[in-house]
Amino acid sequence: MRGVFDLAMRFGASFDHAASSGLFRNLDTLQRRGWIATTLAEVRNRCDLLVVVGADPTPDFARFFERALPAASSDPQDSDAAPLFTGRTCARRVVFLGDLAGPAARAALAGNEISHIPVPPPLLADAMAGLNAFVDGRSVKTLGGAFDGALGAALAELAGALKAARYGVLTWNAGALDPAEGERIVGHAAAIVAKLNETTRAAVFPLGGRDNLIGAHQMALWRFGYPLRTLVAHGEASHAPGLYATSRAVRDADLLLHVSAFRPDAPPAFSSGPLIALAHPHTEFPREPDVFIPVGTPGVDHAGQVFRMDSVVCLPLVKLREAGLASVAQAAAAILQAGRAP
Repeated sequence: MRGVFDLAMRFGASFDHAASSGLFRNLDTLQRRGWIATTLAEVRNRCDLLVVVGADPTPDFARFFERALPAASSDPQDSDAAPLFTGRTCARRVVFLGDLAGPAARAALAGNEISHIPVPPPLLADAMAGLNAFVDGRSVKTLGGAFDGALGAALAELAGALKAARYGVLTWNAGALDPAEGERIVGHAAAIVAKLNETTRAAVFPLGGRDNLIGAHQMALWRFGYPLRTLVAHGEASHAPGLYATSRAVRDADLLLHVSAFRPDAPPAFSSGPLIALAHPHTEFPREPDVFIPVGTPGVDHAGQVFRMDSVVCLPLVKLREAGLASVAQAAAAILQAGRAP
C-alpha cells in the first residue's frame, strides 16, 4: 500500500478499498457513540458467550472461529486449545442471531454449544432493537407487540444469558450487513454492550473487511492522518467518506488505477478515461485495461505484511514460490520512477 499511496501523492488521487463499506459502517458507530471492543486473544481466553449477528462470517474470515474459540481439551499439555480463564474443558456457548452457521463454522466450533435464532436480513435491525430493549430491562409490551411470539421469547432468553455471562461478545461481519440497516444493527450492538458492562463484562468484536483492508486503513492513517476515502493533491489531504467512496469517486475520475493482488476481482465499471490495472494474472476484465501489469499475491508469490482481523497485530507473510510476478510495491515503484523521468 505504501507504493500505491506514493503514486497518489505524486499524481494526485483519491483512494479507497473495495471492501471498505463495512469498515465505514463500523467507524460511523465508533465515531458517533463509541463502543467497548475486545481483541482476538481476549475472545479466545475469556469469552463464554459469543453472539454472531447476521451472516456466518466464515466465508470472509475462514479461521475466525478456529482462532477465537479453539476446541477445549482435557489434555493439560494442550495449551493451544485451552482458554486461560474460562475453565480448561468448558464448552462455550455460540448463538447465531440471523443466518445459520455453515458446515465449516460448525466443524470449527465442535465441542461448543451452538444455537440459532432465525432472523431474516430485513428484520435483523428490529431484532437487535428488541435484544437491546430486553437487555435494558424493558418489557415486551414496550415494543408494541412486535416480539410477542417465539422470536421475542428467544431474544428475552438471550438477553438473560448475556446478563449472566462472565464475558459476552457480540461479533458481526459489517460488510455482509444490509447497507440500509447496517448502522442501526451496529449501533444496537454497541448499546447492548454498554448496558451489559454496568453489571458484568462484555465487548464487541467487529469484523470489517477482507484483503488486508485493515492494513490499508492503518497505512492511510499513519501516512496522511486520515483513513481511506481521502483525496491527496497539491501536498494536502482531504477526507470525505461519501465523496471519495469508490462508487461515487469513479463518476468524477478521469483515470482509474485498480489494484487487486489477493484475488482476481474485476475493477468497478469505469468509462471516463484510462484504466490501469495492477492485478491478479487471472483477472477477467469487462473492459480491456489500457495498462495491465500482472502482480503476485502476498504470502504466496512474495513476502509481505497483513493486519490481523482485530487490527492489533501486523503479521508477516513469507514467499512460498517463484512465479516471476512483480509485487504491487515493485510495480508501483516502476510507475513512479517512469513518472519522474524527463
